[in-house]
Amino acid sequence: MEEYKYSDKEIQNEKHLSVLNLPVEIPVEEIEAQINNKITGLIYDDNSYEDENNDNLKAKVWKISPIKIVAIDSSFLFEVPLKIWVSAGYKISPLGMTMSGYKDTEFSIRIRLISRIGILPSWQIRSETYVDSYDWISEPSIRVAGINIPIKGMVSRMLNRNFEKITDAIDEQVASNLELRKNAELAWNIARQPVMLSKEYDTWLVIVPTGVEMTPLLAKNNVLRSVIGIKGYTQTITSAEKPAVPPLQKLPDLQIVDKVRDDFKIGLISLVSYEDAARLAAKQFTGEKFSFLGGKIPCGGYFHRYVRTERPARHQGRPQRKH
Repeated sequence: MEEYKYSDKEIQNEKHLSVLNLPVEIPVEEIEAQINNKITGLIYDDNSYEDENNDNLKAKVWKISPIKIVAIDSSFLFEVPLKIWVSAGYKISPLGMTMSGYKDTEFSIRIRLISRIGILPSWQIRSETYVDSYDWISEPSIRVAGINIPIKGMVSRMLNRNFEKITDAIDEQVASNLELRKNAELAWNIARQPVMLSKEYDTWLVIVPTGVEMTPLLAKNNVLRSVIGIKGYTQTITSAEKPAVPPLQKLPDLQIVDKVRDDFKIGLISLVSYEDAARLAAKQFTGEKFSFLGGKIPCGGYFHRYVRTERPARHQGRPQRKH
């Protein structure tokens, strides 16, 4: 069987580099719900008086109500209410008598955290959280023999030393609840599937993806938004059967861009086998009549590199299709 094919260079020149845009929207309330489901109960437990340079304190920290999240641009603002139990060692000498021991107290604070979000080329979410401020809902106090033991300063220093445990927990949950790689891999593989453009003409659109780009995650109206762009070459293929799916390729590293181009083009050159061309021509023209200057010629059903007819070749002129 003889068939004409474009050279690889010609086909490559007729392929169009396009960008398939995929909007991403993540409601912040969903992230808030997932983080609250993961961070529950006891967050921190210091059960030794001797650690932290013999600070003479034991402490437990619980989350006492849901964490609130507000998203602004590429940052999350967290408000975390905590209940804290402290057992503090004391030593006092009222009236010349030395008294020492340990006393417990409970109090509550509200911490405000700021988390800045970024995406690495490996598709990993990078979250950097730090404590912005905190205030006392109720203050710690210890009273021994009618004397108030000042422990607020000790507790503040203890909190400052251990806030990192809370921010690390927040970073871990933000990263795990903003999973982009799985969705990107799904979109990457879907883009490789041929899409039928015309059932009548058996025309398929084939995309060969070459790269992925994405805009930074930015929040507006408490919805985290971005656009993923799958770059690839598009081409049309005429075939009665669904074209073969291009070989599976690993999801490439992510490229962060300020804007994903809205530029989807379809290559109009179509690869078609001789058998498909003959079948489509027969379907389209069999039974049609073409008029010449000397008469009308019905088109038969035989196609072999050209349209065969039963009239002698002496008829000359430009054929016109009659409907």
